[in-house]
Amino acid sequence: MSETVLDHGYVPEEHAPDPVIGHGDPTSPGKVAIWMFLASEIMFFIAILGTYIVLRAGAPHLFSEHAAALSKPWAGANTLVLIHTDRRMCAKPEGWPWWRRWYADLQLFLYPPVGLALSVLPALEAQTRLMFGAYIEYVVAEKG
Repeated sequence: MSETVLDHGYVPEEHAPDPVIGHGDPTSPGKVAIWMFLASEIMFFIAILGTYIVLRAGAPHLFSEHAAALSKPWAGANTLVLIHTDRRMCAKPEGWPWWRRWYADLQLFLYPPVGLALSVLPALEAQTRLMFGAYIEYVVAEKG
C-alpha cells in the first residue's frame, strides 16, 4: 500500500519556505511596491520639469507673452502661504527644542533648490568631460 500526502505529514513550509519571510528579509512586498510607486512618481515629475526647462530655454517666445501677466510678488506670497500651511499641517513633536524645529523648517525651504542642484550634477559632469575632450569609449572584451 502506498503512502498518501496525508500519511506522510507533508507541510509545504518545510519544503518551500516563503522567500520573503522565511529568509529573514524584513522588507515586505507592500513596502517595496510603495517605494517603486514613489520612485516612478519622482521620475515622472523630473521628466515633466525637464521638458518645461528645455521648452523654456529653447523657445522663450512661447513664455514671454504670458510672463508679463504674472505678478512676481503675488507668486512669492503664494509660495510663502503654501510653505506656512505645510508647516502648520506637519506639526513637530512637543519635546523638540527650538533649534530642531527651526532646522526642520530650514530643510523645508532648502529642499527645492538642493534637489534641483543635485539633479543637475550628472549633466554638468558630462558637459565638463566633453569640454575637456574625454569622449565615451566602448571597449569590447573577448569572450572565452
